[in-house]
Amino acid sequence: MVNDTKPKPYYELASIKTLVNLDQFFVVNRRANNNLQDLDWDLHKLKCFILALKEEHFVNTYPECEINNGHAIINCDGYKMQFDDANLKEDKREGLEFFIKLAISNYSKALIVSFHLS
Repeated sequence: MVNDTKPKPYYELASIKTLVNLDQFFVVNRRANNNLQDLDWDLHKLKCFILALKEEHFVNTYPECEINNGHAIINCDGYKMQFDDANLKEDKREGLEFFIKLAISNYSKALIVSFHLS
């Protein structure tokens, strides 16, 4: 028998969104930062994207992800959402699909570990 149940997220999305809303979030990997720059996204767009996430966008858990360019590891939650980056809202019809890995540090900061087009 195959177990098709999706794992539960490591972190409550509401907790991540609270930290993001308080501007307590950081991009912690060079590749994620470069992807944001390549997409011409600033922290405001990233904040709007995260605040638009819903639990239904959860994809999977990712244990022991490297952060700070390999100097530490943390468990992450992955989310996918189609997003209109001009109007800064979810767009299930025409929005590009983005993938993000999120975590919460021991210092109560939301961490963006990965971000890219899906």
